[in-house]
Amino acid sequence: MKNCSIKLGIFVLFLNVTKSFASDLPKCPLFKPFNDCWGSFKNKDGDQYTGEWRHNNFHGQGVYINYHGDIYIGEYKNGKRLGQGTYIFGPNSKWAGDKYNGEVDNSKWKASWQGVRLFNDMGQPQVRLVKQRSASSNAVADYEVDALSGATFTTKGVENMVNYWTGDGGFGAYLKRLRSNALAQG
Repeated sequence: MKNCSIKLGIFVLFLNVTKSFASDLPKCPLFKPFNDCWGSFKNKDGDQYTGEWRHNNFHGQGVYINYHGDIYIGEYKNGKRLGQGTYIFGPNSKWAGDKYNGEVDNSKWKASWQGVRLFNDMGQPQVRLVKQRSASSNAVADYEVDALSGATFTTKGVENMVNYWTGDGGFGAYLKRLRSNALAQG
């Protein structure tokens, strides 16, 4: 029942968001190429984008829903997410219905990830986003990244996303094989 209500909620949100987009751009043609226009496209995997386009790329304001049901509402530039946006986890996610807002495309914040260890000695994801980093003498400091200021949901979302995708639910098995092969090759 929870999945059904989440799917319905996502669908209603999608309708409301796409109706509320006010674009000065003309409607896109039925088929690509899409340039300087507003429209929708669904790929063969079932991912769907509705919003502004330039040179066949998402460009401007838009809504992207992947086949898992995850939704990103925000700004795009040359086909990539840019700046402020809202990410909502879909019904098949471990964090179904959770959402976060914020700016994860900040060069100063991205630079703070340099040197951070993703995995503990047992190979488990350990990244933690914190308001205040531990002293460098503390063992947990190696796994800590500065949280985004004023963005609690974003911070938790990024931490969960990194730990999920580097763990068993994501690419964990693949990353373990890479480490094993690297160690075996010396």
